[in-house]
Amino acid sequence: MIRAAHFLRLVILTSLAAACGSPAETLAPPPPPPPPPPALTGPGPFVVSNALGPVAFISALPDSPPLLGAITVTLEVLRAGAVVSAAVIPPSPGGGLDPVGVPAAAGDTVSARLTGSATPAWVFTIPSRTPPILIRTEPRTNDPDVALNARIRVVFSEPIDPASLTSQNIDLRSGDSSLAGQVGFANPEHTVAEFTPAAILSVATVYQLMLGAGIRDLDGTPIGVATSISFATAPPRLLPMQADLAFVRDGQIYVVATANGGLVQLTNTGAGTSNQEPAWSPDGGRIAFVTYDQKSGSSSLFLMDANGANVVRRAGDFGSPAWSPDGRLLAVTSGDCTYYCDIHLMSAHDDGEAPVHLRSSGAEPAWSPDGTMIAFVSLSGDDGYHALHVMNADGTAVREVTLRDPGGIYGPTWSPDGRRIAFSKCFDSCDIFAVDADAASAPPSALAQLTTSGNAGAPAWSPDGAWIAFTVWPPRQGSPSVAYVPAATGGEPIPLFSGGHTPAWRPSPSR
Repeated sequence: MIRAAHFLRLVILTSLAAACGSPAETLAPPPPPPPPPPALTGPGPFVVSNALGPVAFISALPDSPPLLGAITVTLEVLRAGAVVSAAVIPPSPGGGLDPVGVPAAAGDTVSARLTGSATPAWVFTIPSRTPPILIRTEPRTNDPDVALNARIRVVFSEPIDPASLTSQNIDLRSGDSSLAGQVGFANPEHTVAEFTPAAILSVATVYQLMLGAGIRDLDGTPIGVATSISFATAPPRLLPMQADLAFVRDGQIYVVATANGGLVQLTNTGAGTSNQEPAWSPDGGRIAFVTYDQKSGSSSLFLMDANGANVVRRAGDFGSPAWSPDGRLLAVTSGDCTYYCDIHLMSAHDDGEAPVHLRSSGAEPAWSPDGTMIAFVSLSGDDGYHALHVMNADGTAVREVTLRDPGGIYGPTWSPDGRRIAFSKCFDSCDIFAVDADAASAPPSALAQLTTSGNAGAPAWSPDGAWIAFTVWPPRQGSPSVAYVPAATGGEPIPLFSGGHTPAWRPSPSR
């Protein structure tokens, strides 16, 4: 009986244990509660937009003191655990933060901490609705040295409705005149609006960028405050040498003194004609140029004195004049050179001598300083100027200097010492290059690239060999300008003056 009772007691205890769980499971403590969210501090230096779909934008005004010296800002959306890091704009000028998108909805809490910090400096919530705010502009207000080919950018705190960027709401003005241009966006988020002037800006001129109160975000909320940003373009960049530069503006030939900026118009032909391709005689006393009749498409070669006097028609249907170093001959091209033209030699004087055919399928001749060779560009017949060549002055011993280029090579010009040839090379864009004059079939890797702006052409070497002037074409329709770079190293184009193209430097008297 005792054994039976003991057994029955074991069975009962085992059943109770199975039904109630083990003692360890029964006594386990509950999980700890989640830590409380950090206390809200407010956005501090940040501008916080409302959420647009699943994204809100965080930004900061330039020169915000808490961000000066910081490298990055790390933003964390506490509900979702999403972390986004963004670079702070360096100071002088800067110190702000361009809009950064974070995955957040209205009411979400976001923390922000600076470089090297493990704890948030600011904690704030995403608002339900806010107006867009102007964060910064390029150029900044009161900037005194803006490039002539500048594009004007406006950074907003959140995406902007493209339909609100009308001429009433974004207007670039000079005095009482509005400048024509195109408005678009510089980034896919549509937080950076960009105004591209149709023409290059004028030298040493004050401009005002007018931003209207009707600019609105994607929710239809307007910015509500009209703003004006004032800036000035760079003053004329004068070269450290006494030299004149001929160039073309609006179909007329001008000369500018690069030492003092003095400007003289040399030709003044009527409507329907265009004067192009000025070329100085070796002594600097005369200029050869080509006049195109825009109605008939015909051309004539003219000569005139350096002051525009004594204009003489030398020949018809010739172009691209290049003087021999002794001043006796002109290398010229015949034909329109779109698909095919030839190189000829003619007397620089009206002495009755007929032009002499020198080379077929060649264009843009350029005489070497010693008069023994002529550089030119080969033509393929398919609207392509494909390779740079050099030949003897009598047309013999033709040598390929560069390999055939799939885009095109244009406007060769010799350095005054005869060692290098500069030219423009184009494919999707155009830049200035140079090559050793004694090179043979030089590959692209052997060419020295002197500009990287993508819109440079018609190079001209200065008489002392220190500089190369060239044409800077605008990114879209508009007026070109003339700039220059050091011939030895190249670099960023330095503006010389606006509203001109095809520069030609006057030779120094010693040449």
